[in-house]
Amino acid sequence: MVFLRDHEDGCLIAVLVVPNASRDEIVGVHGDDLRIRVAAAPERGKANVRAARMLSAMVGRPVELVRGSTARRKVFLVRGRSREQIIAAATFPAR
Repeated sequence: MVFLRDHEDGCLIAVLVVPNASRDEIVGVHGDDLRIRVAAAPERGKANVRAARMLSAMVGRPVELVRGSTARRKVFLVRGRSREQIIAAATFPAR
């Protein structure tokens, strides 16, 4: 899974967020990123918050946005978990 990378503090997740979608969903892999559609607008961080909640639910741990707060491509950090632990615990979409 290219979108997951080990980091000294945990695991980084590269995400492509598509705001203003008709519904919230984790679509699958898009290039080197995990693609997430959110119904929230990209204003005042609403789309970022929704994407973070969806990722947290998927991996079973809190995540924090570490890069890309105003861009579509973002990087989230899962502290205290390795790439292998995230893969074992999370349910990723098949696409």
